[in-house]
Amino acid sequence: VTGVQTCALPIFIPFDNKQNLEHILPLVLQISQAFTANLYFLHVLEKEELNNDKFFSSLNIQGHAEKIEKGGQVLDEILKTARDKKIDLIVMSTHAEKAREKLLPSGLSPLVVRHSTCSVLVFKHVPQSPD
Repeated sequence: VTGVQTCALPIFIPFDNKQNLEHILPLVLQISQAFTANLYFLHVLEKEELNNDKFFSSLNIQGHAEKIEKGGQVLDEILKTARDKKIDLIVMSTHAEKAREKLLPSGLSPLVVRHSTCSVLVFKHVPQSPD
């Protein structure tokens, strides 16, 4: 169709650690290629962990991707960033690691689904068994 302008789909990926992001990253990249998406990765950290450049630099993400670090309440930062960036889709992973519950508790996904103004795609994180 001539004269039709396509618009990039903004996709938002909040995460708490590299392992959870690596779990969903292949699908996120497939979706981003299919829809010419702009990716926004949010890492909500404790104040003393801010400016952790090594974490972001270790991610091998090509294409339009913005990496955002924020300190604060995880749910509030996810919802605020999604609104501010006019996100169409949030993609996130659940998990049950007790040590990480303070950052991205397994009960967070239902809250994001309930309070988000956009669609939310949630993947169940299945920990790999040690070899």
